[in-house]
Amino acid sequence: MVNAIQRIASDTLKSGLPGYDLLDRIIDKFATRERIRAIVSSPDYLEIELLWGLGKITKGSRKEFLIEGGPRFCQAALRGLEEHSKAVEILTKQFRPQLPWHRRLFGIGE
Repeated sequence: MVNAIQRIASDTLKSGLPGYDLLDRIIDKFATRERIRAIVSSPDYLEIELLWGLGKITKGSRKEFLIEGGPRFCQAALRGLEEHSKAVEILTKQFRPQLPWHRRLFGIGE
């Protein structure tokens, strides 16, 4: 069972993300923003469906994440999720329209 969606965004992340350094942040400031929905299963996750969907037994956890940010931030976040899970299933990947360079540089209109 998938619980509430947890949001991971480059603008709200307080601590550093492994594999996402200052150069990546600068490059992402000028890149098109991405939005990725992914379901992550824990290493011990198991789901068994009984009698063609009449009953279901689950063990472990399964969570849904919404990752928002530049392409390098999204790649680093997905790598971090893949390191600690059994499977990462990407549901959707969307791109936001790009703002003019001066708005992206100063964070106006995001």
